[in-house]
This record gives sequence, structure tokens and C-alpha cells, in this order.
Amino acid sequence: MILESFMVYEVEFYEEDVISKDSKPSLVYYSEEAGGPQEAIVEAIKEIGGEIKKYNIGIINNVKFLENGRLLVNPKTGEFDSLEGKLKQEQ
Repeated sequence: MILESFMVYEVEFYEEDVISKDSKPSLVYYSEEAGGPQEAIVEAIKEIGGEIKKYNIGIINNVKFLENGRLLVNPKTGEFDSLEGKLKQEQ
């Protein structure tokens, strides 16, 4: 019997411009079947849709993918700008 294990990614969204260690996310999206952080972010962005505009910061695995309301990832391709290298280093 083969057991499949899926990693659950928590994609956090903050409405604040600046967050601290005590900040709580305004929204958390749980991605259970994504193959990695990039897929989890793209899935969350697609699910949230136009509501993404009200969030200033997005974080997954302690790495920002949304900063000052600007996406650091292309939601159509799942490609990161400067963030891709950071995510690869952390794995």
C-alpha cells in the first residue's frame, strides 16, 4: 500500500503595509494539493481573484510574493521575478 502525503501550504495575505512578528494575516488560503510553493501561490491568487487588490503583503514559507500590493509572481505562468531564487535556496 502506497500512502501519498501532501504538503499543506499556508498562503497568508495582509492588508497592512508593514507587518511585524505579532501581525495576524487578514486571510489565509490553505493549498493542500499544490506541487510546491509556486503552485500554491498561483492557486491562491486565482481563488481570490479581484479581491487580491485589497491586500498589500502576501507571504508563503516566510517569503513575500506580494509586496506593497505588487505581485512578485506572474499568476498566468507561475513564474517569479526576483523571488524564484529565494524559494529555491530555502528548499
